[in-house]
Amino acid sequence: MTVISKLIDLFNQDPKPIFDHVRNIGIATILVFGGRIAVDKSEELEGGIYLLSSFFSGSIVVIGAILFALNMNYGARSISKFLLGKHANINILRRLRKIKQVVRARRRIKKSMYVKIIIFYFKELATQLVIVVYYVVVIMIVISNTLGSGLSDLPTTNGSENLQNLVPKMSEQIKAQELKISDLETKIEFINKEEEK
Repeated sequence: MTVISKLIDLFNQDPKPIFDHVRNIGIATILVFGGRIAVDKSEELEGGIYLLSSFFSGSIVVIGAILFALNMNYGARSISKFLLGKHANINILRRLRKIKQVVRARRRIKKSMYVKIIIFYFKELATQLVIVVYYVVVIMIVISNTLGSGLSDLPTTNGSENLQNLVPKMSEQIKAQELKISDLETKIEFINKEEEK
């Protein structure tokens, strides 16, 4: 069965497993981020409640990370099995070296065997590239969850603190402007008195 026919069969089948996989990755990342937020919030607690809350929050982070790793491994294996019929380890550089060795030995191998070997290694290399693209897409999902969760927000100061810092600066500037205005008023009065004479 060729890759094109496998893709056609994939489009004719129910896409539920693909959506389930993406959902599972989302759930695992939400567990990690939610646990991380809970760890941050548990620092506000005191005593035994702090220890208990920190333990459970940390456990949620660990469970989410394990589920995420399991989902990533399952996704890579599923892609390999779909394209090759077996699991291929991700080692693109090793595959390129193997292809280079086969190309060098092409004169010692029958042409039909040489073509089969090259096609196999290129299929395996293409599968590994698809898996790399899969990892990039999953990383993009994780980054979007990170940005959407607020974990990446920089800490900002409270508005009242900013206002308290601005009040002295503004009052200094107002006093400086008042001094300039009073100087200008005295100059205007002096000029008006001289014109009246």
